Amino acid sequence: MKHLLAIIILCIVIVTTNGCTPFSYFYMVNKLNQSVPLTIQIGKNSEHLEEYHHLMLHYADSILVIDNITKEQLNKKLPYNIIRSTDSSTTVTCVLPPHSTTYVGEGAKILPQQFTWIAITKASGTDTLTYTNLWQQSQSSRFRYVYTVE
Repeated sequence: MKHLLAIIILCIVIVTTNGCTPFSYFYMVNKLNQSVPLTIQIGKNSEHLEEYHHLMLHYADSILVIDNITKEQLNKKLPYNIIRSTDSSTTVTCVLPPHSTTYVGEGAKILPQQFTWIAITKASGTDTLTYTNLWQQSQSSRFRYVYTVE
């Protein structure tokens, strides 16, 4: 019985450590407020982007959270190019790869060092994308972000 328990634990450890996908960084939470504007552009090295996009659309009423990852760690560990803006009227221009597919959405930050975001909408692939962080008085915790894939 002890050997069987040890084998089960070993299998769990192997699955949770070696079988990691980008989804291992995320978990579902309820909608919360308190945010700063944040733009996220995901490069072509990201994996499972279509599955990720499907998951985001499916759970548009929920929020995905990057768990216990600081901004510095996020820049180092994940293939994300983070562009931060501190003003609700800031306009951001992103140069996109040719023939890329662009997704634009809105999100929120709930806790220090934890970022959240919600529904994604698909936009046309262009060389340059310009947009403005659009804050509403009742939704001052929201930010806009963009990611692309070739």
